[in-house]
Amino acid sequence: MLVLGSHDTYIYMYTVSNGDYQKKTAVKKHSSYITHIDFSKDGANLHSNCGAYELLFWDCGSGK
Repeated sequence: MLVLGSHDTYIYMYTVSNGDYQKKTAVKKHSSYITHIDFSKDGANLHSNCGAYELLFWDCGSGK
């Protein structure tokens, strides 16, 4: 999985298979640009922070 945080406040999640990138989902819950992204130790969850200092938690499987 590839995850990108964008200046447009979206987090884009892609699946990667044999060098092929397919967009899985784009989530928008932050009110400002994304500053940090971090995976949990097992890779099942994602934590993100934005310019407004919001800290959000995501399930990588569902994107929620």
